[in-house]
Amino acid sequence: MLSIIATKLRYFSQNIKLFHSFFPFFIHNYNQKEQNINAQRHVRSWGDNIPSGTCVNEYITSTGFFRIFAFRLEKIKDMDIEHAKKMAEQRGGLSETLGMEFLSTDDPDTCMARMKVDSRNIQPFGFLSGGASLALAENVAGIGSMALCPDRIAVGINVSGSHVQAVREGDTVTALARLRHKGQTLHEWQVDITNSRGSLISTVHVTNYVLAR
Repeated sequence: MLSIIATKLRYFSQNIKLFHSFFPFFIHNYNQKEQNINAQRHVRSWGDNIPSGTCVNEYITSTGFFRIFAFRLEKIKDMDIEHAKKMAEQRGGLSETLGMEFLSTDDPDTCMARMKVDSRNIQPFGFLSGGASLALAENVAGIGSMALCPDRIAVGINVSGSHVQAVREGDTVTALARLRHKGQTLHEWQVDITNSRGSLISTVHVTNYVLAR
């Protein structure tokens, strides 16, 4: 009887030692799994609400058997459009023909443009042409996208707007473009155009496609 008890005790002791040797491994992997799952949930919920004016560089981190996506955020300090503006001035084109002037802003996700209402952009009745307003919005949004991605080309693929007030010749209009979405290839801009008194005259939505040079 004593020999049987001794044998069972030795067997139980060996199992205890084996359990202690593997227990930290199981705990570590369980904790690592929980951390990865929580990280995935955090990135998924947080990544859907990344603020505009933020450069998002997506990369993959690997831990054990789990692969998760993470985001590295770099806040854009300001909307410096000087380089993009010089490029537009060198090439001329519609912005020069209509008399557009592009302006940098302190806000990281906006840029501005002004345009004098004169013979270059009015319709036969002496009011600012609606087409000129759309062109102003598309151009300022294009300058903004080129400022955000200086090594790439931005082209407008959709422009839609509403004109709510007329502007007579001799006035000056200002377009404020605000970045609503910055993806890898698509930028969405909301452009509000106001007259010299600050009254809204047009609101325009611009979608730019960004591609390599």
